[in-house]
Amino acid sequence: MDNKSKVWKLESLLKTGEILNSKQDTNTILDTLLTKSIKLIEGADAGAIFLYNKKENLLIMRAFKGMGDSVKDVKLKPGESMTGLAFESKKALIFSKEEVKNTMANMRESNTKLAIKGNVSPSKVKGSICCPLIYRDKGIGVLVIDNFNSKVSLKEEDLEFLKAISVQATIAIMNAQNFEREIENNKKLERYNEIIKNQRNKYKYATNVHTKFTDMVLNGRKIEDIVIELKKLLDRDIFIVDLFYNVAYHTIKEDKKLNIINEQISNFIGYLNKKEKTIYKYNEISYNIFPIMVNKETLGWLCVLSETNLKELDVITAERASTIIALELLKQKELSIMEQSLKGDFLNSLIFNSNPYYIKKGSKRYGFNLKASHMIIIIDFTLDKKDMEDEYDKELRKAINNYYQILNEKLKLYFKSAISLIKGNMIVIIIEAFSKEENKKIDKFINDFEKKCDSLYFNNFKKCKYKIGISDIFKGVDNFKKSYYNALEAIKMVKNYEKGKNYIYYKDLEIKRFLMNNDFNELKTFVNKILGPLNTYEKSSKKDFLETLKIYIQTNCNWSKTKDLLHIHGNTLTYRLRRISEILDIDINDYNDRLRLQIAYEIIELLDH
Repeated sequence: MDNKSKVWKLESLLKTGEILNSKQDTNTILDTLLTKSIKLIEGADAGAIFLYNKKENLLIMRAFKGMGDSVKDVKLKPGESMTGLAFESKKALIFSKEEVKNTMANMRESNTKLAIKGNVSPSKVKGSICCPLIYRDKGIGVLVIDNFNSKVSLKEEDLEFLKAISVQATIAIMNAQNFEREIENNKKLERYNEIIKNQRNKYKYATNVHTKFTDMVLNGRKIEDIVIELKKLLDRDIFIVDLFYNVAYHTIKEDKKLNIINEQISNFIGYLNKKEKTIYKYNEISYNIFPIMVNKETLGWLCVLSETNLKELDVITAERASTIIALELLKQKELSIMEQSLKGDFLNSLIFNSNPYYIKKGSKRYGFNLKASHMIIIIDFTLDKKDMEDEYDKELRKAINNYYQILNEKLKLYFKSAISLIKGNMIVIIIEAFSKEENKKIDKFINDFEKKCDSLYFNNFKKCKYKIGISDIFKGVDNFKKSYYNALEAIKMVKNYEKGKNYIYYKDLEIKRFLMNNDFNELKTFVNKILGPLNTYEKSSKKDFLETLKIYIQTNCNWSKTKDLLHIHGNTLTYRLRRISEILDIDINDYNDRLRLQIAYEIIELLDH
C-alpha cells in the first residue's frame, strides 16, 4: 500500500470514528460501520455484523450487505463457522478460499441452507475476515467481511484496518446500547409514573364515590336513592335483583322495557349465581351484573344496562355502589333480626299471659286486636342433614329466613293484619279469623305460598322440608297458649312432607284425640278385626283392593271421585268394591260398616305416628 492510500485510509478511519460516535442508536451504528468497512476495503464485496445474545448463547445477525435476505435468520453458536471461531478465540482471523470451505463445513444444517439461499455458499466466498468486537475483554459480536472476486483478494493490512475500526465501533455500540437502555428505562419509568398516577386518580375517584354513597346512607337515604344517584353518575338504567329473582329496585320508566327484563331474569339466573362481575347480553344490550355481597354471602345483584362496554371508572362506581347497598341490606337484615327478637318476646307474653302491660303495648305495636278471634299457623322446618352436618344450623337459618320473606309477601295478600315471626326452627303466624270459612282462605294461602317457592328461589333449597299445624279459632289471650300448643300438636300428626299433605287443622284431630284415650293394643285389635281379612288376602289384587278401599273411605264414599283418583274404569271400581265387601263380609253401603272402616283408618294413621 502506498503512502497516499495509507493517509486516505487513516483519514477515513478518523472520519468513520467521528460518525460512529455521533450516532446514538445501535442499528444506525451497525449500518454505518458495515457500509464504511466495505467501502474502505478494496476486496470487500459483502459483509455482516453479528451481536452476541448471552441469554440464548448465540451470535445473532444484526446487519448485512451484499447478501440475500434469508441470512437475517442465521444464528451461530460460539465456535460455529468462521464467525464463531473468531468470537470464541477473541482474535481477528483471515480465511483463504480453502479455509473458508473447510470452516463453513461445520455450520449447522439450518444455517447452511440460509447462507446458500442468501448467496453466501462456500464455493462463492474466496476469502473472509472475521474481526471480534471486544469490550472489557468480553466479546460482544463479530464484524465479517467477505470477498467474492478472485481478482482482488483480502490482505493482512485489511485485517489490521478492521481491527482498528472495530475498536471505535465497539465503543460506539456499547455507548449506543447503554443510551438505548437508558431511554427504555426512562420510558418504563414514565409508564410506571403514569400507572401510579392513574391508580392514584382511580383511588381518589373511588374514595370520592364511596364517600358520596356513604354520606347518603348516613343522611337517611335509602337503597332506591342510591340506585337513582348511580343512574345519574353512569347515565344508564339500573336495577337490583333480590335473592328471589325479583326486580327489587330500578330506574326504568318504560313498562315494556321492565317487562323484557323480568322475562330475561330466568335466562340469566346462571350469571346471578356467580361471585364476581359478569355480563349477560340480549338484543345488543349488555346486562353488567355486580354481586351484592357481605362476608362471602350474596344478598342480591346490581345490574347496569349498557349498549357498550363499561369504562373502568364506571365499573369502579358500580362496585362502590354495590358495596354500600350490601351494607344497607345487611343493616336491614340486622334490624329484622332485632324485630324478630321483639316479636318473640311478644309471642311469649301471649303464650304465658304474664305481663298485661307488655301485651297491651305489643298488641298496639303489631296490630294484634285483643277483642278479635284468631287462629295460629305454625310451620316447622327441617333440612336433609346429608353432606351438611357442620353447616346444618347455618343453612337451616338461611332457608327459614328466605321462606319468611316469601311468606310475608303472600300474607299481605290474604291476611292484612297477620303477625309473623321466626321462632327457632319454626315460623309462627297469627291471623284474625272472622268465620269458619277462614279454612278455605288458609288453604289458598298455603297453596299459593308453595307455588311461589317452587317456581322461584327455592330450587336451591330442595333439601328443606316443612310441616304445618293450624289451630282452631280462639278468642282472648287466655286461650292463646292452648291454641298455640294445639297447632304444635297438629304438626306431630302430619304424616309426610308431600305438598298438599304437609299440613293439618287441629279440629281434624278430634277423633284421633278421642281414640288416643284408649289402650293401643285394643286399637290394634280393632283394626285387625275390621281389615284383617283384607290384610291377609293372599292374591295379587290385595294391593289394589287396599288402595281402593282407603281412597273410597277418604272421599266420603264418592264413587266418581274415587274412580278419577285411581285412574280406573267405573266397571273396575264397581268390581273391586264388590270383592272387598265379600272379603271383609260387610255391606260397604251400610252406615255402621262404613263408620267402622273410617275408625279403622283413623287408628292406622294414629298408630303410624
